[in-house]
Amino acid sequence: MDKRRVVTDIMTIALVAAMVGVAELLGEKEIIFPEITALAIGAWIAPQQVWRTNRLRIVLMIAIFAVLGVCLVRYLPLTLYLQVIIAFAIVSVGFLLSGTTFAPVISAMVLPVLLGTTSWVYPLAATAMALIIVIGQWFLERLGLYPHGEFTPLPLPDQAKWWSLLKRIIILAVIAALALGMDSRFCIAPPLLVAFTEFSSPQCPGRKHPLKAILLITGCALAGALCRLLFSVTWGLPLTIAAILATAIIIYAKRTLKMYLPPAGAIGILAMLIPQSELWWYPVEILVGCTLLLLAALLFFREPKNR
Repeated sequence: MDKRRVVTDIMTIALVAAMVGVAELLGEKEIIFPEITALAIGAWIAPQQVWRTNRLRIVLMIAIFAVLGVCLVRYLPLTLYLQVIIAFAIVSVGFLLSGTTFAPVISAMVLPVLLGTTSWVYPLAATAMALIIVIGQWFLERLGLYPHGEFTPLPLPDQAKWWSLLKRIIILAVIAALALGMDSRFCIAPPLLVAFTEFSSPQCPGRKHPLKAILLITGCALAGALCRLLFSVTWGLPLTIAAILATAIIIYAKRTLKMYLPPAGAIGILAMLIPQSELWWYPVEILVGCTLLLLAALLFFREPKNR
């Protein structure tokens, strides 16, 4: 069996187990940062890093926008709808100006808004998790188990990039109004917004397999929800056990489908964080939201035709 595969799979499962275990031990659910699974998939498990960025920018972007997300909840008392749109707009501008393709930063800011998180534990935990990811990647490189990649920042965004950003905000505003109006907030779960942003780039490889992407994301949501319902809620086992099993299923699904789509991993672990009463409908909301957002990305963001 491939040595790198064994090592990265064990590292990912151990990291999720440690994160959820510490959250359970301390009674601090804000320590659970679902995007950590996405980062592990994109920076450890995938054949090569899936984003164009470097380690310093990963940590700084997660830290800055996690803090901004909590600040928005604490100091801008607006409706959830307006908070989500404002959060998405701010982090999207930051993402566009970052010179990277590190879309998971979107989830770092929108997640505390959607869940109403006001605790400073969240940005501290998110930053710590990001640090572990980059240190782990450095460790894998030193062992010769991960390819070293050079980072060249993207050029400043042109008018077309800004227009695409505005279209994403408008599309989210429409879909969020429908989702929140029907009390189905996880139709706009933050990892789905990451996938939407990535798929809105005509160069995104996943655009060639949209049905497979929807299947993977929904399957991970189902795995996370069922693992929690069965092992934690029904059998009374620690949430950490459910998270470990869900992570193992997520990794197996990605390797089987040969699709390393980081947001799918975050969707699976998000099921460990949401209110128990929303677990049954969680996979359905993810399926609906994922379908709408990815369909919008395919319809409204196309490669311009050569004249």
